[in-house]
Amino acid sequence: MRPTQTDSTEAVDPRETEARLARISHTRLQRVLAGLSARHRDFLHLLPLLFHTNAPNIPGYIDDDVPCGIIDYSPTPQAIRAAREHNRAFPERVEPPRSTQIYGLYLIGSVGSVGQSRGSDFDLWVCYDEGLDAAAVAALIKKAEVIEAYAGDLS
Repeated sequence: MRPTQTDSTEAVDPRETEARLARISHTRLQRVLAGLSARHRDFLHLLPLLFHTNAPNIPGYIDDDVPCGIIDYSPTPQAIRAAREHNRAFPERVEPPRSTQIYGLYLIGSVGSVGQSRGSDFDLWVCYDEGLDAAAVAALIKKAEVIEAYAGDLS
């Protein structure tokens, strides 16, 4: 593939850039999922739901005051299925959280790159509302640690 030269005065449509990034992210996620066991695939589908909700019937629940809710996230059918496999009492439809305090959840590091191997771990970047106080941030960190411990038990 040869690089192409572009005119620097050419306008770039931000929607096209966003669409390209979404396609790249989707392709990388599909590549990651293809290399995982069924159990780990289920966990990866469940992961955003664990941060989106704060329910005592799924991993990551600490107490009612833990920040949750990912902006513009809607649970996938795979995420709901994985949550229900963990606990049959989990509802088939997730109500939106009362507030969204998490701006984004990103897999970073070697996942989905040429450096990924079967032994690669998942590094997670949680972007949250900068207005959260220290206690809320500490609770979110504790939630992430509980989810990390749950994931470690899947191996």
